Amino acid sequence: MDPNFIHLDWERTFEALMLVAVVSIIIERSLSVLFQNRIYIERIHRDGMKETIALVVSIAVCIAWKFDAMGMILLTETTTMLGYFVTGAVVAGGSKGSLKLFQDVFGLQSTAFKIRHSLQAAKAAGEAERAGTEAEAAPNKATAEIAKGKAEAALRKVKIAAVKAAADGRAVPSETIAVADTAVANATAAVDMKAN
Repeated sequence: MDPNFIHLDWERTFEALMLVAVVSIIIERSLSVLFQNRIYIERIHRDGMKETIALVVSIAVCIAWKFDAMGMILLTETTTMLGYFVTGAVVAGGSKGSLKLFQDVFGLQSTAFKIRHSLQAAKAAGEAERAGTEAEAAPNKATAEIAKGKAEAALRKVKIAAVKAAADGRAVPSETIAVADTAVANATAAVDMKAN
């Protein structure tokens, strides 16, 4: 392409950018049903998962509706796969920005999202309790030590979730932490008992 023929049509550029913003908000609000769902928060959520899902969905939407913002701005004759991918990435980034806007500025969050760290702590406390019971029922010291390790790992998860909840201005119930502490103590006692 000859650089002398590049001309930026500001009206068309503004339309493309506004369309990116609108599509970003639509995708963000539609994905919030998934991201703020209790099942997603408890079982599926991992660091970076939201961004990956938003990127894939955004690219799929751009391909399905043949939305190539780069092609619109640069006035190309046809849309391209590269244009769909770039536009999808921009839309996904915009959906993350609008998610932050809705959650941090407007305070719009589901109850499950607000208590996500407490839910994770409760789940980990249950894991610790099961591991403590496994240690007590273990036939030998080696099996009891494995179960004790599971209980200690679950206790660490509870404590991490408590710190994250505190950072969000919420608290994990002290009973949840006490359950995990007790499970580790029981597992430790079981290991000591198996040694004798």
